[in-house]
Amino acid sequence: MKDPYVVSRVLTRRVAVSSSSIEGTQSTLDELLSVEETGDDGARDEARQVRN
Repeated sequence: MKDPYVVSRVLTRRVAVSSSSIEGTQSTLDELLSVEETGDDGARDEARQVRN
């Protein structure tokens, strides 16, 4: 594998999405990864909260 960080990053974000859903913050892994990649300020507040 050229960059094992990619797998680690996705797994970490997946845990963040699951953990946040327990607290009532609804977001998807796709939304979260998209916000991180694009820096989209127009993203849903939930996705930004999970990212933070």
